[in-house]
Amino acid sequence: MMGGFDMANLRDELAEAIESWLKTRKNSSLQVLSNLSSVPYSSIRRIVQKEVSASATNAMQIAAVIFPRKEGAQFILKHYPETGIFYADQQQNIEPVVTESKIRLSRDEFLTLSLAATEAGISPESLKQKIGERSEICMRRLLDAELIKYDPDGNLKAIRESFRFIDLDLLLDEIRHIADLFDESKIDEWGSLIRIRTEGFSLEAKRKAHKILTDADDALAELMHDKKNLGPYVMAYGIVSTFLSSPKSEAQP
Repeated sequence: MMGGFDMANLRDELAEAIESWLKTRKNSSLQVLSNLSSVPYSSIRRIVQKEVSASATNAMQIAAVIFPRKEGAQFILKHYPETGIFYADQQQNIEPVVTESKIRLSRDEFLTLSLAATEAGISPESLKQKIGERSEICMRRLLDAELIKYDPDGNLKAIRESFRFIDLDLLLDEIRHIADLFDESKIDEWGSLIRIRTEGFSLEAKRKAHKILTDADDALAELMHDKKNLGPYVMAYGIVSTFLSSPKSEAQP
């Protein structure tokens, strides 16, 4: 027992869950799980062999891949109650879920994956028109990482409709890519916005700003996941806000 939790039970349950995932998933392997979860292969191998118990971070990243959303949240809540609350909260409005590959996506790979995640997907020819000869490398890397596939019509389609980036650096990378891909010719058109503001806030205003941003994100996510809204306008958005300074003794909400 450690910190009130049965670490041996966690070790055994996670190892068995990984083994079950490997048996039910075509072309699966520990290396594929490593790529999808961003957990080192050596760590996963030791977990499966029941040599070690997974850290909370590794357990969350693995659970996001091998479990359906609700089961993953239940697993983390069971073994890491405090961490699990955060994990379960982050799982809301994200279905289906898969973590990104261990590969760090370039701007062109991000664009390829985003276009492949649309209802129609994108043809290799159209992709080549957008990014040129680099399209061949992008397609190969994303195919090898099992993030995209060819549909019966020969178009590139994402394996899953929705993707979640567990790693903060990867998430920030994708937001940078959105900024790089911003079409200046369409500035201030519907859905095409770029803004920046800074101001000093009270704690109450800070909380209100947080709610405004999260409510906007939830509303946009709902709009994107509603099948009746599907169409030819491929939109990407990223929300970033940060506090450039905070009081040293900041009160907790």
